[in-house]
Amino acid sequence: MNLRQLTRHDFAIGAAVLLLLWAAATPMLSARSFRSLSEQAAADVETLRTAALSTLSTTGRWPARAEAGIAPPALAGAYPGDEPLTFPEYTLQWVGLEVIEYEEAPPVTFRAPDPDEEDDEARGLVVAPGDAPPDSAAPGLRPVVREIGAILLHTGNEDLLADLLTRYGPMVSYVRDSTWTLVVDDRENSGP
Repeated sequence: MNLRQLTRHDFAIGAAVLLLLWAAATPMLSARSFRSLSEQAAADVETLRTAALSTLSTTGRWPARAEAGIAPPALAGAYPGDEPLTFPEYTLQWVGLEVIEYEEAPPVTFRAPDPDEEDDEARGLVVAPGDAPPDSAAPGLRPVVREIGAILLHTGNEDLLADLLTRYGPMVSYVRDSTWTLVVDDRENSGP
């Protein structure tokens, strides 16, 4: 075929075919790009989670809280660079949280006041007027503060936030505004 014999019509058909091929390939390339982003974000979260759990098992304490994009000193070796938790599409952050749990309290002994004894409270006795416990007596539970950790992922990509919620479904995680939070509890050692 001689190129001199091609007409404008032939060029228009060729351009239309190229545009159709590009339109068909774009969603596949976009989906592949998103899968790659999602896999990388999950890998970075897992690296941070594993390093934090390792620090807890080694030192008995969670890593210190850090600003977004900055690794806590205890986790500095997990990621290289000055701002190791800042990535092109998202930023990671480590925080410590305090939760209140209730555990069985030792039984409290109530008795009527004894005018001859002055140190009943020091011996663990609660002195109540009369022979009945006060109305505000707890049902045998006491609050205990316990520390847990959390990984925050900051991004404007709503699809990534939704994907992380699905991926970490069995673990405690939630999205608020443009931040996904994964609660890291030392009693939950299973991953996604």
